[in-house]
Amino acid sequence: MNRPSFIEGLVFAFMVSLSASFLYASLTWVLSGFGALQFLITIISVSYVVYMLLRSKEKTGRITVMLTWFLVASGLLVFDVPLSLFCLAHLVMLWVVRSLYYYSSVISSLLDFALIGTSLLFSTWAYYQTGSVFMSIWSFFITQALFVFIPERMRSTATNQLPVSNYHEFNQALKNANYAIQKLTVTK
Repeated sequence: MNRPSFIEGLVFAFMVSLSASFLYASLTWVLSGFGALQFLITIISVSYVVYMLLRSKEKTGRITVMLTWFLVASGLLVFDVPLSLFCLAHLVMLWVVRSLYYYSSVISSLLDFALIGTSLLFSTWAYYQTGSVFMSIWSFFITQALFVFIPERMRSTATNQLPVSNYHEFNQALKNANYAIQKLTVTK
């Protein structure tokens, strides 16, 4: 599959925001405010991770990623960590999944990390301005939809190729090393 589009990200943001606001309103009848937020963050996080995995063209490691996510999320719930650490852990897990499945350079991955931090700031600001769970989640995921504009691979200013003069020296050294290994295996 191809990377998600920006429009697809906006649709996902709206659907998650709407369903999460209804879910939060329902959960506050059953759980405390803190417990409802933990459950809501966990549900949103798993749905976004599954969405990212399904839209990725990379197929390997999905079961391992989901198992790791489940273990970390379970540990966060069992050890009853503060809400800020709880959110941070879920955001880091999201960043790791996108870094593994959507980027092949460190610079792109770091840009994605900055995008996640920006999303958290916008989400927090929206919640404090409106008091609305819908607006908070909407702000977070609208900003997250921008990840599609981060290139998969960004080159640094340094080149990864050897200069031409060193290239021939390297090939000669490689040939010498292969010859030495062949001599060692033949003589034993």
